[in-house]
Amino acid sequence: MPIQSASGLQLAYRRETGSIGTLAPNDATAKLIPYVSHSIALSKSAIASQEIRPDFQMATMRHGNRAVGGELQLQLQAGTYNELMASALRRDFTAVPAITGLTVTASATAPHFTRSAGSWISDGLAVGMCVRFTGFTAGAAVNNARNFTITALTATQMTVAETVVAGSGGTGATVPGRVTFMPTSGHTQTSYSIEEWKPDVPRSHRHVGLRVNTMGISAPPNDRAQLTFGLLGRDSQVSASRYFTSAVTPAAAPMQVGHQGSLVVGGQALGTVTALTINVTNNMEAGAVVGSALTPDIFHGSMAVTGSFTVYEDTGTLYDVFDQETEIGLIVRVADDPSAASGFVQICLPRIKLAGGSFSTANQSRVQSFDFTALLSPATGGNLATTMLLQDSSLP
Repeated sequence: MPIQSASGLQLAYRRETGSIGTLAPNDATAKLIPYVSHSIALSKSAIASQEIRPDFQMATMRHGNRAVGGELQLQLQAGTYNELMASALRRDFTAVPAITGLTVTASATAPHFTRSAGSWISDGLAVGMCVRFTGFTAGAAVNNARNFTITALTATQMTVAETVVAGSGGTGATVPGRVTFMPTSGHTQTSYSIEEWKPDVPRSHRHVGLRVNTMGISAPPNDRAQLTFGLLGRDSQVSASRYFTSAVTPAAAPMQVGHQGSLVVGGQALGTVTALTINVTNNMEAGAVVGSALTPDIFHGSMAVTGSFTVYEDTGTLYDVFDQETEIGLIVRVADDPSAASGFVQICLPRIKLAGGSFSTANQSRVQSFDFTALLSPATGGNLATTMLLQDSSLP
């Protein structure tokens, strides 16, 4: 009897096009998933007998409602898991149109980029996005085609986290890739079919009606950045043949690591962060009805974003932010490489409130730990009305 090898097991997924739980079409839109581990499986609730018997024992038990759930653990890569990330925020990625015909001057001090007319905000830019410029001349030409993180924004003035060389001649600005964010209306409700194909057995488990309930992002230093999705679905089907035979392998992408990129907290770039995690939850649940073992839907709840980070204690600034209950922003970019125009995934939480403030000396140095909760930001001060913004530079 063959035994399935762990390395030979394959996962593939596709967004469902019909009603939730209808197996997605087998076509080239389906993708193989380069995963680290997964625990997606069928489960059934147990209905135990409550009879009181003279033998003091239970004589029967029945299966109850069917459901599918589990975690999918991945390595964070630009462009590979954008569909699932968009589903976690309940809005598809969209492009910000390129801005042309500008007259922009650059300054080494904030505000760093000033346009002579028009509005950055009306053109679709927002705090937390990464932008690249064109047209600068002479010494300021080093500003061209570089990643700049917007930390403050008005109609004509932009402040960024990176170093800027003063000069003139800027003629255009682009937001690399595509952007999504938690919307205040028009939320999407996407579901997926995921097949677990075991070629050694052979056996196919076709999980259907899966929605992204949670998303976790972890960026440790000197290690790979991690991406974890918690999924909740309706049902699972079994077959001896593979279903997603047309699934394609995603394009090769660099494995992103925690020490390449940037972190901006409260508008200031920090180089003392020792760990960072961000957790998104949609607070979903599967319902139960009379006459069917399947839930009619996977129901969305309120979206929430929490997280934590630890920093070497170099000043008391963050502790004071915590103690005084001050609200700040957090922007993290995880990059493909160290270059100034590297590909990246960028995350912005425009309004967070710190909790915690504990200290540790486990590594010969003083470390502070903070938990945080992200809150809905008003659409003021160049911010979008959202709790979380994502930008993936690799998306066309």
